[in-house]
Parts: sequence; structure tokens; C-alpha cells
Amino acid sequence: MQHFKQPVLIIFSIFLLTLMGCASKPPHYTPLAPTASTYQEIDRTKNWIEKARLRQMDVLSPSNFAKAENRIEKARDKQVSGKSDIDVLEQVAYSRGWLSEAMRVSKVAETQMPGITDARKGALRARANDYFPKEWASNDKDLEKLTRSIERGNIKPSGKSGPSIVADFRSMESQGLIVGLLDRANSLIKSAEVENAPKVAPVTYNTTMAIYLSTQKLIQNNPRDTALIRKASNEATDHAEKLLAITRKVNAGATEEFAIRSLQGPSRSKQVAVARERRDRAKLACLERLLGQAKKVRSQFEPTEAEVFTENGKVMVRLKALNFPTNQATLKGSRNQALLQKVNRALDSMGPARVLVEGHTDSTGSNSRNLTLSEQRAQSVKDYLVVNGVVPRSQVNSVGLGSEKPIGSNNNANGRSLNRRVDLVIEPLTPTLRR
Repeated sequence: MQHFKQPVLIIFSIFLLTLMGCASKPPHYTPLAPTASTYQEIDRTKNWIEKARLRQMDVLSPSNFAKAENRIEKARDKQVSGKSDIDVLEQVAYSRGWLSEAMRVSKVAETQMPGITDARKGALRARANDYFPKEWASNDKDLEKLTRSIERGNIKPSGKSGPSIVADFRSMESQGLIVGLLDRANSLIKSAEVENAPKVAPVTYNTTMAIYLSTQKLIQNNPRDTALIRKASNEATDHAEKLLAITRKVNAGATEEFAIRSLQGPSRSKQVAVARERRDRAKLACLERLLGQAKKVRSQFEPTEAEVFTENGKVMVRLKALNFPTNQATLKGSRNQALLQKVNRALDSMGPARVLVEGHTDSTGSNSRNLTLSEQRAQSVKDYLVVNGVVPRSQVNSVGLGSEKPIGSNNNANGRSLNRRVDLVIEPLTPTLRR
């Protein structure tokens, strides 16, 4: 009996080794021509790998991407050691096969976790990985668990946990920008507080804190509006510098009013200073109202349905979940109807002065066709809002912009999907300011 078991065990071991050998071959393997240049094919593949890394395939399909890198390094080693061109090109073909599989899995990951590449890229731009290394490592580890699960064919966990990971990356983006753009202002305010600013210069301190906190909210709600948040951050820093200077003058024996006048310079009258402060307060009040309205509108939608932010004094609603049939402008399906009903409720709660419906497309097809299609889709949404909504026809307009304003790359499917969208530009009612 013992003699019988040993041959069976050997055969089973050979079978396992054979199976493992097969598993190391990518699903889609295409051999290269034996006459191909090993130098050119290696360099070309390395370039593709680096482009894939920029598209974050190293985190969206970590195992397949690592295999692609490993195989191209083996190809280079074989080339350096003088192995035959056939051996070298075989490794290159393996690398490309695994890279192709990484691309396939990455697309699945992006579908299961909408916005993941955009959210993570935004957090990287904001240097969140440098400012919050522990939180970054933890979120990346959670993402890796989901993407490895997708590689094994199990997509269920990503659909359940993916949205929270996307939300964490977006939060890290805004927090990273706050640290990066408001670090000096924060440091100056803390120094002023140490020197008793809240007590000795209360007017300046309260004004500075209002501007500082308002800028934080602005960044949290508009992390991609670079010009606006940089301008607001510079203003917050300027006020923080003045706060510290005024605090020190008061501690040296001056009154706060005298310290403020001394920093304004001889050419500035008290009336000019008061007018400027009044304008600043009015701008802050308008900004607070706008952010409050955006928050109220945002509460009407799930993160996967719409993105809500402020831009140029208006509330923007990006209808991510609104879908049209290919090359059509007809609104179909219960999901579209449910989403537009939420839009109506949001508009009702806001009571806007004007609404502009913008239609956008990707760059596929001719410019004239894209422009026409975007106009028709914007018109469809406008018609729905007018017929079923709370805003009069005279206050709703529509425009088609074709592929003029992309928010993603038109070189890949995920970017094109982001570009095919309908945006609502909502202009709030402007309250009359008392003089």
C-alpha cells in the first residue's frame, strides 16, 4: 500500500507544478515576432508600464501590474546576460500580457468604485500622502484588499466598501490643501493667540478667524477651484499677518484702533478702512450663504448620483448618474426619473434666480455631432425641469458645449465616461444688502 501511494503523490505533485506553470501565463498572451528588436520592444513596454502607473494601475490591479514589471525586468536581465532574442522577447510578451490584464481589472475596479482614480489623484496632488502618511497608508491598504479581491474575480466587497474609500481620498484631498495653503496663516494665528490676541485685539482676531474658517470651508467644498481657493488662502494669510502685527503693537501700549490705523498707512482714511471692512464682511456673508445652499443641495443626493460644489458665485450640480442611450437624447428609465425628481426637490429648497443646463460629450465623433447631441440632451433635461419642476420656463436655459470642457482624459474609457455629462449651473437669489 505504501509503494502504491508514493507514485500517486509524485504524479499529483507534477500536476500541481504544471498547474502553477500555467497560472503564471497571462490570460491573453500574444508572442512577438522573432525578428523584432529586443531593445525597442523592451523600451516600448517600459514606457507603457510607466503610463499605466500614471493611470494608477499599480493600485487598481496590483498583482497583475507587479507581474508585468517583473517580466520586463527579466527580459532586460536576459538581454544583458546575452540570452537569445527569442527568450528575451518571450518575457516581453509575458509582460505585455500581464499589463493587458491589469488594464482589464483596472476598468472593472473603476466601474465598481466610481471616481476612485480621480479621488486618489486629487489627494496625491494635494500631497495628502506626505501630510497624513498613516491615514494614507491605511486607505491604500484597504483599497489594495478590494482590488486584489477583484483580481480574484470577487467584485462584491468593492461595491460595498468602495464608496467610503473614495470619500476618504476626497476628504484627504481637501485636508491636504488646507494644510498646504493655510499652514502659514494657521501658524501666525497660533502665535497671535499665544500673545493673547483674542483679548487684546478682539475685533481683528474675530475678523481673521471668520476669514480663516470660511477659507477652510471653501477648500472643503471647492478643492478643484485652484484660482479661487488660492486667492482666499492668500487673503487669510494677509489677515493673519496683520493680526500678529496688531497684537504686538497693542501689547506694546497702543490701542487696537490705533494699531489698525498705523498699519493702513497715511494714505488710507478711516472711512476707506470702514468701507473695506464692510465689503469684506458682505463677501464673507455671501460666501457663507452660498456654501450653505450648496450643502443643502448636496444633502439631496447620494455621492454616486451627483457632485455638488460652488464656482464663480454659483452652485454647480454635476449629474453623474444621469444616463442617455448611445447617440440619443431621450430621457429613459426609472433611475433617470428618480434622479431628476431629486433635482426638483433640491431646486425647490433653494429657490434659484436662474438655472442653466449644460450638456457635455466626450471627443468621440465629429465636433458638429457632439455639439448637436449635447444641445439635445441639455434641452431634454430643461424640458423635464420645466414640465415637472418648480422653476418657471423663463428662469431655465440650456446650452450644449460638445466636448469643449472635458473633466477627464478622452484617451481612456473612464475619462470619456466622466466627460459625457449634464451639469446644472444654479444662480442663487441675491439678497438686497443694506447700505
